[in-house]
Amino acid sequence: MLVALVDGVAALAERTGQRGNCPGCGSEVVSKCGNVLAHHWSHKGDNCGHESDVHLALKLLFAYPNGACEVSPKGISRRADVLMGRTVYEIQHSPIDDKAVRAREDDWAAGGYEVVWVVDDDAGITVASSNVVRVRLLPDYRLTMWCKGVEPETFDPMRLGRTASAMATDMLLRSAREAAWAAKVRAEQAKAEEEQANERRRQAHEDTKRAQREAAEATQAAAANRAEIERAKSDRIEADWSLRQAKRLKQDAQKLAESASVRNHAEHLRTSIQWIQQRTGVRNIGMLRRIAAGDDAAAAVIAAIDTRDKAAVRAAIGKATAEQAARRVSDTCMVWAGVGSDGLLHCCRVWSGEREAFSDVADALLWCVQGLPAPVGAEIQA
Repeated sequence: MLVALVDGVAALAERTGQRGNCPGCGSEVVSKCGNVLAHHWSHKGDNCGHESDVHLALKLLFAYPNGACEVSPKGISRRADVLMGRTVYEIQHSPIDDKAVRAREDDWAAGGYEVVWVVDDDAGITVASSNVVRVRLLPDYRLTMWCKGVEPETFDPMRLGRTASAMATDMLLRSAREAAWAAKVRAEQAKAEEEQANERRRQAHEDTKRAQREAAEATQAAAANRAEIERAKSDRIEADWSLRQAKRLKQDAQKLAESASVRNHAEHLRTSIQWIQQRTGVRNIGMLRRIAAGDDAAAAVIAAIDTRDKAAVRAAIGKATAEQAARRVSDTCMVWAGVGSDGLLHCCRVWSGEREAFSDVADALLWCVQGLPAPVGAEIQA
C-alpha cells in the first residue's frame, strides 16, 4: 500500500524499516523503500481483505497528508471515507442509486459539510451529483483525474507537491468556473438574443405602425378617389344635362329659325302674291299661291296673259285638253269655265255675270282678264 497510519496519521514510506498500521485492518505494516519499486508499505503477514486495494489506495491518497479515514464527526450519523476539514470525500468504487446520493449529501449538508464524490472510472459507474471527479489509479500509484469541463491530468500525488484532495478541489473549482463562465456566456447570449428579440419586436411594432399609417393613407386616398369619382359622375351628369339643354336650345333655335324662315317665306309669299296680282289682275287666291310657290306652268300662263299675246297664251297652255283648259281658265281668272256639250269652252265672269263661249282657250283667257277690277288687298289676305 502507498500510505499507512503512523501514530494515527497517514504517512508515506520514506525509508525502509518504518512501522505503521494498515488503515483497513489495523495490522502492522512495514515500509519498503528500494530502487526498483515505488516506496510502499507492506503487511508483515498476508494482505488484509477488508476492502479492495483500489478503494483503499484511493482513500489513502485523498487522505494524505492530514486527512482522516473512516470517521464519523460528532452529530453526523454517516461515516466519511475521507474527511479533510469540512469536506467529505466519498470514494465510490461500486454503483450507487440517485436516492442514496441525495440522502448522503443532505445528511452531510445538515452538519455543514460538503461532499465530493471520487468515482473510480474503471468501475464504469455514474453518480448523480455536481461535485464529481473521476479518477483512474495507475500501477505506479499515479492518478489520472478529471471532471466535467476539465481535461484529464495525470500526476503523482506524493511527489507533485499537490495532494489528490487539493487537485480534486482545484478541478471542481475550475469546473465551476467553466460552468459559471458557460452560464455567463449563455446569459450574455440569452441577453443578446433577448435584445435582438426586443429589437425585432420594436422593428415589428414600427413596421406595424408604418403599415397602419400606410393603410390609413391608402384609405384616405381611396376616399379621395371615391370623392373624385363622385365629382366626375356629378360633372358628367351636369355635362349631360348641359348637353341636353344645349340640344333643346339648339332645337328651340332651329324651331325659331324655322319659324322665322316660315314667317319670312310667308312674308315673301305675301309680297309675291301682291306683285303678281298687281301685274296680272289675278284674284284667285289658290292660283296666286301656286304661282308664288313656283308653279312654272301657272306662272307661264300668267306671264303670257300679261303680254296680251294670243300666240304666247296658246303656247303657255300647251297641249292641255279641253277640261284641263277650262280648269286653267277657272284657276287663272275669277270666272267659271267649263266644256259644254257642244265642245265649246263656256266662261262666266264672276263680278259681272257676263257669259261667252269660245272654241279657242287663248281667246277665252284674254276675254276673262279684260275688264278685271283693280287688285284688292283684303281679298289677297283672305
